[in-house]
Parts: sequence; C-alpha cells; structure tokens
Amino acid sequence: MRSSEVLLMKAEAQAQNKDDQSAKQTLNTLLAARTKVGQTTLTCDNYTSMQGLSTLEMVQFQTRLELWGEGGREFYNNKRWNIAVGRTGSATHVDKSTYPVSKMTLQIPLDEMLYNNKMVQN
Repeated sequence: MRSSEVLLMKAEAQAQNKDDQSAKQTLNTLLAARTKVGQTTLTCDNYTSMQGLSTLEMVQFQTRLELWGEGGREFYNNKRWNIAVGRTGSATHVDKSTYPVSKMTLQIPLDEMLYNNKMVQN
C-alpha cells in the first residue's frame, strides 16, 4: 500500500462525512506530492479537470488517476460509490452495455454452495 492510497482513503472518508474542507486539504497534499520541481503546484481549486465537481467526485477522479492499472480496484470502487459501469464510450468494447450496481455481484464459491444446500447462488 502506498501513501497516496492512504491519503485517498482519508480524503474519501472526510468527503463522505461532509468535511469538504479537510478532504480538499488531504487531496492538496496528494497533488503537491505529485508536482514536479519547478512547476506550479496543483490544488483542488486550480486543477482544471476538477472544476465543478463535488468533493467526493474530486476524490473519485483522483483515485482513478492515482490507482489506474493497479489490481482492478474499479469494480470495488464503483460498487462502493454506487456508480454503474458503462462500456458505451469505447470502440474497443464488443459489448456496449451499462451494468448497474445491482448486477455487480460475485458468485459464491462452489465449495460453499455444496456445503450448505440452503444457499442460493447470486
């Protein structure tokens, strides 16, 4: 686990608790750590791509940027944030569907199903 991931978790918790100012300060710490020497430090206020977003949306945006390609967290993040997965914006996806959160379930392992005959598969 990297320190940036911990900062993102902290910012998300603050945003979920409606402590927007603290969440933005935490995001600003992350953005400052990402800034190269000699460049203007990005903040929640001057980051063009985050203009007009709520604090939670800023956290979600930065989470996608920071953790891109690391362990398939998008499924769990989208489920936690109640965001449907849409595959309609890419020409490379054969199935152009949108999957609502209610359909984002994992199968119960076969061993568990065999052990308890009263279970119903997801």
